[in-house]
Amino acid sequence: MKFFYENALDMVLKWYNEVGHQATANTVKEKYSPELKRPPYNGIVKELTRRILKHLNRFEVIGTTGKKSVFIVPFEGWYVDYKRPNKGFVWKLRDELVQALEEVGMVDRQIFLSKEYLDKKKSKKILTKRFSCLYMNWKKR
Repeated sequence: MKFFYENALDMVLKWYNEVGHQATANTVKEKYSPELKRPPYNGIVKELTRRILKHLNRFEVIGTTGKKSVFIVPFEGWYVDYKRPNKGFVWKLRDELVQALEEVGMVDRQIFLSKEYLDKKKSKKILTKRFSCLYMNWKKR
């Protein structure tokens, strides 16, 4: 199963290019798509997470209320100011995803959704396998 579709891979590469591989969604939106009213990334992250969890078929997260919760696999995050959550939320690519991107050579050049890049379906499949392997090794620690 391939879970890095075009929009998800584009988003991941944008975060990769940020300092420390981290930024708020608004920061990335302003840099790459200032014409948008709202950043589109929350929906992309949730859908990517759903595909990753389905692929891994390993666990589900139960929240404090006893109901299923979403564990965002490709990122870790925190509020810019926990006392004022409306100040923004920082998303940081997981180290395993950064390592997988580098190992499979997907970040040699900064290409966003070019025809040349999207034709490399094999690269996406390799990235999917490598990230799955690295992430599952991290979960065992």
